[in-house]
Amino acid sequence: MSTSLYVDWCASWDIEPLGADAHTVLRFLRECPAAPATLARRVREINVMHERAGLPAPGHDEAIRGHIRAMAGQPVQPATRFDTTRVMTALAQIPVHAWPRALAGRRDAAVLALVCLGGLTRRQVCDLALGLLRVDESAVRGLPGPVASLERTDVAAACPVCAYTRWLRLARCGHATGWRGTREWLAGEFDTMGHHPERHDCERPLPTTAPYAGRPLFTGFDQHGWPLRQPLSTRSVTTIIATRLRAADDADAPGAGEMPASGTAERHGGQPGRELYEAMESLLDEFEERLSEVDRDLQDALGELDRSTRELRQR
Repeated sequence: MSTSLYVDWCASWDIEPLGADAHTVLRFLRECPAAPATLARRVREINVMHERAGLPAPGHDEAIRGHIRAMAGQPVQPATRFDTTRVMTALAQIPVHAWPRALAGRRDAAVLALVCLGGLTRRQVCDLALGLLRVDESAVRGLPGPVASLERTDVAAACPVCAYTRWLRLARCGHATGWRGTREWLAGEFDTMGHHPERHDCERPLPTTAPYAGRPLFTGFDQHGWPLRQPLSTRSVTTIIATRLRAADDADAPGAGEMPASGTAERHGGQPGRELYEAMESLLDEFEERLSEVDRDLQDALGELDRSTRELRQR
């Protein structure tokens, strides 16, 4: 496996090869054109280089995939468009206070806002880490998607910026005190904001996340409802969006996370089995990544064997 062309290109533009974002990789592909299969191989090699360094792989962005499909003459898949009213209704229905429903509720609301209103792809949401986005003037800025920022809305319950800041506070608390300490924190949070649903969370000062920068912003939950260490999977993002939007379609039905809570349902915020499903999906994603690594190693070995065979024949 060779990334020398990419490294040389980065050097010519005084760019660090590691830590590149999707825009940098897309620019490299455009300035160093090749056959679609070659472009796809280069992207895989860049991803592997980043993963081995413990960095997010930048090549999963939909813009990069679209560029390769366009070079191959395949139709480029348009970005999914969501009904804003439907999304806002879903945001307003999601429970964001009380233990344990606020865990999945706040996370799902933030995911919904970033994907459906912020235009981020599933992969971009999964790759987000603490400290990557900033909040100022009641807006979420620095989004890696087509929308420049998420703006504050009048209704606090449906405000996408509030959806993000609520989860950011909870995620920061989980990293700072441990997730078991969030129960007490949520109790105090409810005393501050729970009795005043008209107040905007995004207008409150945010605690610093600098000590935890780089840690996954979104994670899945295990079968007991506790957050996992690995980032949320793209399949789980799809499940979250579908579940929350379906709940918004029927005003008479209890929203996701608002079902009668008892036993397993209580641990899962009223959604028995869904978080277990997410945990299984996360394990499947990890298994697929391991298989991809084995496949890449096998291809490298076969390539080395082929070169050795040619050298022997030439002697």
